[in-house]
Amino acid sequence: PLTDQKYAAIVATYSLHHLTDEQKEIMRQIAVYVVNEGAFSLPELNSFDTDLWRRGITGFGNNPKALTSEIQQLSRFILKVA
Repeated sequence: PLTDQKYAAIVATYSLHHLTDEQKEIMRQIAVYVVNEGAFSLPELNSFDTDLWRRGITGFGNNPKALTSEIQQLSRFILKVA
């Protein structure tokens, strides 16, 4: 499981400094899915957790491309260091 301590280590290494606190929390929750399921797409996130998908879309300015980009970057980073 992805503990807060493990996520803190990921955040310390992976640059999330450009994100708002709300966006960081969304990405923390998405990171749990990445760790447990591997990389995935927005449609898959919608099928796993519609509420998180919706918060992600709105949290990233109703810009699915921005959210997709962050998920891809975070997924690559986590899978590289895991």
